[in-house]
Amino acid sequence: MQRLLQEFDFHYIVGKKRHISADTHGNVEFRNAYLKKKLCNRRPEKKGRFDPRKTEVFLDESFCNVNHVSNKTWVLEDKIRFNKSGVSVSSSATKAQLMEYITPLKEKPIYQAQLTASLHGHYLLYTPPYHPELQPIELVWATVKGRIAGSPPKNGNDAVQKVLDGLAAIKGKEFLSMYRHAQTFENAYAAYASEFNERDLMAAEDTL
Repeated sequence: MQRLLQEFDFHYIVGKKRHISADTHGNVEFRNAYLKKKLCNRRPEKKGRFDPRKTEVFLDESFCNVNHVSNKTWVLEDKIRFNKSGVSVSSSATKAQLMEYITPLKEKPIYQAQLTASLHGHYLLYTPPYHPELQPIELVWATVKGRIAGSPPKNGNDAVQKVLDGLAAIKGKEFLSMYRHAQTFENAYAAYASEFNERDLMAAEDTL
């Protein structure tokens, strides 16, 4: 792939690592809620390791982007649905006003992954947006793609087979090391959140 990109005059640039505190307020809140749930599934520390109580199923942020529409598009659709239901809404109503009507009525979507995980007693986790380091599967894919790069596929069928073989080659011990690697980031983010909360409490006490 790199050789092909170079032929088209593209150049590979290594991205800079994001600082642990360089996130929006919304992402930080999502991450903290995720960590709170994730850490609740940890068994007590044993020989420096934290093992999960239940089998964990990870889903990334793509679960919340199933409609792939702009913000204003779905608001317009909700206006139409209200009119069809006989609910009178002014055409000049703002988004905030529409949300007051919509939020109590809007049903939460149920995904097959949720049903399957619950059926088998698994622990379902939605990883926060823009945090691939918290997803062990990202390391799995990186490993598989790295090995394929050493022996590029000859055609589409060969590519599919190499992916399947690459996934099958990831054994339990190797995946466990990837899982532990993601845990180091969980610990770092959790420590940062704890430190941030302590600073907030101290600042609040100083203002009293």
